[in-house]
Amino acid sequence: MPRQDPPKKSAGKDPRQTFDTLVRQHYTRLYNYARCLASCPTLAEEITQEALVRAYRFFHYYDPERPFMAWVSRIAHNVFVDMRRARKVETISLDAVEHQNRTAAGREHNPEHLLMDVVLNERLEQALQSLSPRLRVTVLLCDLYGWSYEEISQVMGCSPGTTRSRIHRARERLRAMLTSHGWSSARLLLSTT
Repeated sequence: MPRQDPPKKSAGKDPRQTFDTLVRQHYTRLYNYARCLASCPTLAEEITQEALVRAYRFFHYYDPERPFMAWVSRIAHNVFVDMRRARKVETISLDAVEHQNRTAAGREHNPEHLLMDVVLNERLEQALQSLSPRLRVTVLLCDLYGWSYEEISQVMGCSPGTTRSRIHRARERLRAMLTSHGWSSARLLLSTT
């Protein structure tokens, strides 16, 4: 997905209109980021909505020279941390990803494929949960949602080199965990790019 630059604030442009335009451009990506953090789609939606409320409230602090997605993702991360402190919030579950991973033609109705999907998702979820939050979010943003290294770097507040290193470490750890549990297809699933 191509990165869209934030519209410049101009003297005659209504800040609400600018905010609305930015939200329309970045809502899906923000939700996907929240989905990396949260254990269920409902919680991801709650994080997204609260982040947007806070972003709107403090929009006068936003610097249009900086990427909007990095700014609002940081707010979403803070919302997640606040929610986690207030109540024990679980991190990502791959139940919703299970349906995405199936092919439309016949795979959903084949019991063998369904069982393999369930087993793989359980093992993959366990392996993901064993990663540190930084590694987990970084690899999910890259491999599940297709974010570029630069975009992940902006959101995570690190250099692109650090992002590459985290993705590499996360993939290696996931591959090792899956192969140690006898999943021979782990190399195919976790190929380095």
